[in-house]
Amino acid sequence: MKARRAFRFSEERPLGPLAMLWSMRLLALVFLVQGLSYWGTLIGYDSDAAGFENLPIQWQVVTVYFAVLMVVAAVGLWFASGWGVATWLFVAVTELVMHLGFPDLFGENWNAVVFNACCIIAYIGFARWAGSPENTMSRYRLPQD
Repeated sequence: MKARRAFRFSEERPLGPLAMLWSMRLLALVFLVQGLSYWGTLIGYDSDAAGFENLPIQWQVVTVYFAVLMVVAAVGLWFASGWGVATWLFVAVTELVMHLGFPDLFGENWNAVVFNACCIIAYIGFARWAGSPENTMSRYRLPQD
């Protein structure tokens, strides 16, 4: 009960959990599209690429990594689960480290860096406003019979 008083969510801020839920669902759609594009590269659907087998080894590794984890994160974010948020943060931080820490291997992708940094900051703001993802789903869950 102390956490409820400390964050002052629930009835005092009824829009917080709803806004957080829909922001997570919007992010889930973005991650689903990105994850499916990585799957397209894996199976050879992307005709512009030279082919998965012709990519450098570091890009082969991150293509498989992102193809799996982005789709898993999208499902978890859609359902506003804690593991979905953790998976999304893991993927976002990985992408930040790739492009900021190892630009010689992965290149500089400032669009991805700015997008991930803004999403993390926005999530922190929504989490502060709403309380937590668990509060979001418990507030908008159908009652059990």
